[in-house]
Amino acid sequence: MQRHMESSANVRKLKIMEMMKFLSVEKIGQIVNVEEMIFAAFINVMSNGLVSRDIFETGGVGEKDVKVRSFVNKIIDKCSPFGLADVFPVLKGLDFWGRRKAMDIYRGIELIWGDVINERRGRRRDVDHDSGQDFLDVLLGTEFADHQILILLTDQ
Repeated sequence: MQRHMESSANVRKLKIMEMMKFLSVEKIGQIVNVEEMIFAAFINVMSNGLVSRDIFETGGVGEKDVKVRSFVNKIIDKCSPFGLADVFPVLKGLDFWGRRKAMDIYRGIELIWGDVINERRGRRRDVDHDSGQDFLDVLLGTEFADHQILILLTDQ
């Protein structure tokens, strides 16, 4: 565990340096949303540990970045309120709202990780599988289907 924390220290430092450079070069004199920038840096540190690449652009200002942030907010919103089955347990088998929530969440997960998985599957055909493996490489080396990998990446 300590070795992993030490190896990820460089990634953490790099992401902070990228954020500082972004602020000092591209956003000088402008108002910025610090919460969005920190969120993007945090997610990029995590995604680098999982799949060795950034999910967000530096600063979290890209079109896909907005969609991913929106998705995360939807997860929070959709997982918080009660469904009919929570109030009336007899309706548990008819809780279509809960199933729809689950599908919406899955589509969002696919938005975040789907392109990364497809790109890496294509690259794995041409690359030595034992060099520089990250978590995604290990998962792709198994018999897991894409939908299983999507869930495992999100659960980390």
